[in-house]
Amino acid sequence: MLDSTYEVFARKRPQIKRRIADLKSNKKLERYREEWRPFTSEPESCVVGAEDGSANYKKYKSLVFYVANAVALVFDEEVLEFKYSDVDLLYPFRKVESRISLYRSILEVKASLEALKRADMDVFLIDGSIFSDLVAQKMPVELKKEEREEMIEMLPELEEVRAPIASKKLADKIRGEKRLEKIMYLEYLEYLSALQMLIEEGRDKLVGISKTSSGAELGEDIPDIAVYEEATSSAGFSKLFITPLNTRFPVYEEFFGSTASMFTKCYARLEDKKGVVMVDFPRQMEEEEIEQVLNAIRGTSVTGYPYPLRRAHRQVVITNRDILRFSRALGITEKTGREVLG
Repeated sequence: MLDSTYEVFARKRPQIKRRIADLKSNKKLERYREEWRPFTSEPESCVVGAEDGSANYKKYKSLVFYVANAVALVFDEEVLEFKYSDVDLLYPFRKVESRISLYRSILEVKASLEALKRADMDVFLIDGSIFSDLVAQKMPVELKKEEREEMIEMLPELEEVRAPIASKKLADKIRGEKRLEKIMYLEYLEYLSALQMLIEEGRDKLVGISKTSSGAELGEDIPDIAVYEEATSSAGFSKLFITPLNTRFPVYEEFFGSTASMFTKCYARLEDKKGVVMVDFPRQMEEEEIEQVLNAIRGTSVTGYPYPLRRAHRQVVITNRDILRFSRALGITEKTGREVLG
């Protein structure tokens, strides 16, 4: 099979290379260089916080074992740490990747919320796009209206439970038809609850930082982040994109649907000739305010990326080796089902 694949590659290689050159044509993207805004002042020294999380799992024939964690760091006179972790079997054995990803997000939000409540800072950096995370997390199951309302009635109790994943503590109370679907829906409600509290608590300090983005509002054939990467090389930032949160949510409709749910996004390069990142804010902002915040972030930049985010990432990574170590400590020897492919 690979023989024919290499033959096709050899035949199409010149065409693909021409296409790559066309996509990255500086002449085509020249106008975006002209609208790039250079920074007008030097980086500022501020108290900056940052978060990141990680999750990994191993799927066996009858169970899924997972580990998830998150840390929020605040870089003041000393580095303050706020940590959340969860180690468990996934129940029910359904929608494995999306649910474990949701668990990681819940831990990240809760660690960030604790940092914002207990430490004083000027800027708090979120790993990834706040807007995209909020829109991308979808209701995991379909339930009838009365079944959704049954779970929504548990929201006050969900908000009060002090646990890394509070919805898991309440799962035993759920009975009857579609119990498994209701548990997953409750997990989704917990994510929305935690994120709503985070945005409300830290709206003026939260900044999402993304190394990659598929957004293409400029109308070119490549993502906007790639447009600015190719068209510019100096430290600075792009024009602003103001986007309303036009997504319906089953809870906190007034909060998420209000005029306060406007998001501001731009692309920035923190150091000359380094990579472009996407930056988003859960509020409507003006160019002068954006530059002030970016100058605070620039003060932490190492090779074009905020050091607080880089350090948070290093502290939370959960490798496959880690998962295997945990599994062995539990005495899990069940086969995964992939042994036949060896």
